[in-house]
Amino acid sequence: EKRHGLFKSGAPEGLAGQLAMSEVAELIPDIALTARTAGADIVAAAKAFFAVSDAFRIPRVEDAARSITPSDYYDQLALSRATDTIGAARRGIAVAALTGHAGTADPV
Repeated sequence: EKRHGLFKSGAPEGLAGQLAMSEVAELIPDIALTARTAGADIVAAAKAFFAVSDAFRIPRVEDAARSITPSDYYDQLALSRATDTIGAARRGIAVAALTGHAGTADPV
């Protein structure tokens, strides 16, 4: 969907695909950490990670955080700490779902 929108806006097809995947690519380390911590396979961890993200509307929160322009160093520290805490909570909830409901098809 995003790739198509970028393509319609004039980006070459290959570049549109790469740009659309860049948002997902930045989440790969978090998904891998979730999988390792939960002892789950990467596909199950990714499904749980994105289900938690959707349930708590975390992408909206991340977009809002990216739109903030901190006025000084300490505001930037506070914003970084807040986004790090949200990321840790998302991973923790996904791990809890994967370990607590390991036998189910949809642990979240």
